[in-house]
Amino acid sequence: QGTKFDIYLPVHVGGEAAPEVAAKPDRQKPKDLWGSGRVLVVEDEDMVRAVAERALVRQGYVVETARDGEEALAMFADGKGYDLIVSDVVMPNLDGPAMARQLRAKYGNIRILFMSGYAEEQLRESINIDNVSFLPKPFSVQQIAEAVRDALAGEA
Repeated sequence: QGTKFDIYLPVHVGGEAAPEVAAKPDRQKPKDLWGSGRVLVVEDEDMVRAVAERALVRQGYVVETARDGEEALAMFADGKGYDLIVSDVVMPNLDGPAMARQLRAKYGNIRILFMSGYAEEQLRESINIDNVSFLPKPFSVQQIAEAVRDALAGEA
């Protein structure tokens, strides 16, 4: 008729506050990851697509998603435009590189960030597309935010 949960939380005993440590002058501040722009995430795996979308929305991007290259091409054909395409490489129907070639042939030099579990060197040789960035899978929220920021800044 139901479920019972017992949750045990540690008790915090207050003490002296830890002394503040001055920041080292040579220590770098983390780069600002807040961004703006329209991003299309093209990924056939629902979970990866949802994580990427959520991570980028939280960073300030306007994000739309597509399940494969064909769906992404249809979105462009409907008149939608994006500052960056974040795409898986291997997908059913139309893979990332084939989609990228068609988009660039029709719409010019669109910025593309490929996500893949394969090694970047191996991908660069097999894809043979200029001016693309790579993000290895699996990735963290921080890693995709940095990769998108860098790709939009032109730091491939």
